[in-house]
Amino acid sequence: MYLDSPMAVDATRIYGRNTELFDAEAKAMLDSGELRRGLETVRPCVSAKESRALNTVAGPCIIMAGSGMCSGESCTIFTTISTARRRRC
Repeated sequence: MYLDSPMAVDATRIYGRNTELFDAEAKAMLDSGELRRGLETVRPCVSAKESRALNTVAGPCIIMAGSGMCSGESCTIFTTISTARRRRC
């Protein structure tokens, strides 16, 4: 799983440094470990080079990106995925 959004990566870090502002539910998730469970599979993409490298990822993957990331070259990823799905059907 890739987080292709430098702003989202920065926001996640800010939230992580300010856990005292979490509501009761978020604090309970943090204390139980639920909030971090599975995050070892998330890879942040903070540079344009890392984002472009997603075009060559082998096999299926999940890419989370902000709406602004689906313009220009980034759309190649979605086109490739869409084309591959149509071929399998």
